[in-house]
Amino acid sequence: MCKLIAIAVILIVGLSWTCYGGRIRKICNGHGRSRMHRNYTCCQNSGTGGWTPQPILPDHRCCPGSGRTFSESENQVCDNGRIREKTNPDETMCGVLLPYNVNSQVCCKTNITTARVYDKVPNGQCCNHDYLTDDSIRCCGGQTYDILNQTCCNSSETDTGVRLYNISNGKCCNDRPYDQTRQECNSDLEVVSRRTIKYCQDQPYNSLLNGCCVIDLYVKGAQLCHHETGTIITNPDPSFDSLCRDRTEALIPYTSGNNMHCIDLWGLQHLSSWQAVCGKGDDHVVYNTRTDLCCGSHVFHSGALSENKKCCQYGTNVYDPETQVCCRNDVPSDAASENHGGSCCDSQPYNNRTHECINGIEITELECPDATKQRIELRCLITEDVVLEAAGKFKKTGMSVTVATVTGVKKSKKRTTWTLGNVTQVLGKKKKIQISKNSKTNSAKAEAKPCTCPHNLIIGSRYLFISKKPMKKNGKLVLRGKEQVNGRSKGTDIVVNLSDSETLAMVMRILLD
Repeated sequence: MCKLIAIAVILIVGLSWTCYGGRIRKICNGHGRSRMHRNYTCCQNSGTGGWTPQPILPDHRCCPGSGRTFSESENQVCDNGRIREKTNPDETMCGVLLPYNVNSQVCCKTNITTARVYDKVPNGQCCNHDYLTDDSIRCCGGQTYDILNQTCCNSSETDTGVRLYNISNGKCCNDRPYDQTRQECNSDLEVVSRRTIKYCQDQPYNSLLNGCCVIDLYVKGAQLCHHETGTIITNPDPSFDSLCRDRTEALIPYTSGNNMHCIDLWGLQHLSSWQAVCGKGDDHVVYNTRTDLCCGSHVFHSGALSENKKCCQYGTNVYDPETQVCCRNDVPSDAASENHGGSCCDSQPYNNRTHECINGIEITELECPDATKQRIELRCLITEDVVLEAAGKFKKTGMSVTVATVTGVKKSKKRTTWTLGNVTQVLGKKKKIQISKNSKTNSAKAEAKPCTCPHNLIIGSRYLFISKKPMKKNGKLVLRGKEQVNGRSKGTDIVVNLSDSETLAMVMRILLD
């Protein structure tokens, strides 16, 4: 056999060239050194069990097993080691051994030597040399997996750029996998827990996969629901997520977001981020959400929001909570304001600082016992006398209580100074009430060094000052710490307007604990 191979070599390339290790080599003076030939290549020959030298020609390559080269441009293919004519113009090679029809078949390969031919299937995809036709089977970096049991996410730690995780029904949050039935990916690309089980009528469902359309369940993505009519239709496009009813009551599928808004019984309209729709059909109004209000989903009030007004909770009217209260869409002119104790008992207004609502229908006056602590806990009207009486029983030591009227203010970069008049000081240490008079005018100064103490005290209003250090002999009260009433923070200074009964009650309860 060696003689036959040698004869073939002599006939083709001469005595000094041969196929060695699958490549053309030249023997140099019998010393075993060799170099490659630029004009020839070696093709595997299954008939001889060796390699056959073949000239290198344009657009030719070896057909493994045949010992010869072939050219697809010359209407040839290599069919499992045999060179033959193409059966049709659409036939080409898959790897080095398999011909296939590009119109009816698909070639899946890991590399040029590991390839397979499959009949085409709608939505089929290659994963290396495997062909995936099951919707639940996907490819992750060349590895097949079942999406019901595993999740594939991007990863900077692998050569393929992806990584497979054993998480069922998963999704990816950036490069982190999560179980979408129990978790979600928030706007900061963080995985957080979520409650997904909801009820449609009495039927439980997973809100990630289904939705409730009035009384019936629908499959998200595959179906769309018109929530006003309870109509469910097949989703014609996966990008659609909503339905809109036009003037003819036809249902139009559309993609929500991108400032596209549905006006029921009218159609779709593009709105700016600061706009919304009040009403429906031909009677709708597009309004400015920064300045206007829409109450009861259809009654429009121009400029109401810019005037600090709110919609009545059970109606279409508007009111100013600083000066008014609304009871079942009625805004009485003689009632206490919502911000100052105004409430509703059924449809009747009342002041919750002086009265209470029994069983939601009957208004009665609060009965205030004599004991100061009980009066405060029952939300009875808190007067200055009540404050001073409670402060006189102040149990904490090392802090003082002062009641005074702000008569002036002076601000600088380093401090804010208020002039105080009609000063009443309660010394907690001595547990008694003491009036500090200064220069026969009973005045003083309250000074706040750089801190978060309030700098917006109203001149003419009367305030309660609680400070760690008592007022000095020169009539100066130095405030430090925070404005907020967190009572238990040692050394925190507190300033409260005497007209703010709710905050006063909270402060008094802290003092009396």
